[in-house]
Amino acid sequence: MPHKQTPYLPPRLGLGVNGPAGKKGNGRGRGQGAPAFNLLTLTPYLWLDASDSATITIDTGVDYRGDKSGNALHATNTADATQPAYASAALNGLNVVRFNGSDDTIGRTSGFDNAAAAYSIFSVLKIDADPPTAPANGLWTLQIGSNGSSDHYPFDDGNLYIGTFSTARKNTGVNPTTALTTARVFNVDSATNAYTIRIDGTQVYTTATNTVGMNTSYILGNSRGTNFFDGDLAEVVVFTSVLSQTNRQKVEG
Repeated sequence: MPHKQTPYLPPRLGLGVNGPAGKKGNGRGRGQGAPAFNLLTLTPYLWLDASDSATITIDTGVDYRGDKSGNALHATNTADATQPAYASAALNGLNVVRFNGSDDTIGRTSGFDNAAAAYSIFSVLKIDADPPTAPANGLWTLQIGSNGSSDHYPFDDGNLYIGTFSTARKNTGVNPTTALTTARVFNVDSATNAYTIRIDGTQVYTTATNTVGMNTSYILGNSRGTNFFDGDLAEVVVFTSVLSQTNRQKVEG
């Protein structure tokens, strides 16, 4: 898999897959003098951006992540003891939200659209250890299912177990060859009879067996019970459709 030089999504960085604007790209990045891409032109349903400190409120840790999509799907946690940390200049000089792997979470209890025909999510994230120790990196709760359907990025066997926006988790059997301790762009597309996972724009798993599923709530940093995320979750962008290849590549940088 190619190693991207763009660990954060491009809206405020103006980066392409080969580095900053002004450098020669490979046809997908922005070249000399090209403007930064504006994510809002693609109408995201949810956009949480830790680099934008104006959208972050700190109590003991992060108790509020403001949604930049305009849909007011803000993530909150009023329990001081389980608020994730806000790490300054931790990734390409930008801030991230940091989860401790034991009890940190942030999310929303209602209002999320659970009836879309398809979903696409992009996240910029890195983990502390690859593979992690058990209980292993429960990334988020963005699906329908029980504790047995928890999402792991990855599990302690190194493999991805992902059911994001689906009624059934995909036990992919994929142990990514790229180091997940380096920041990656993680993408999942979920539609009827179509499910695809990508890391840094490269497909690592796909199946034609899928039923779309989502709740009206979401949680970041925990997936079903005792499965907590240990690492940095810098940015999360959700669309209520599967993007075209052209638009997906714009988002990925």
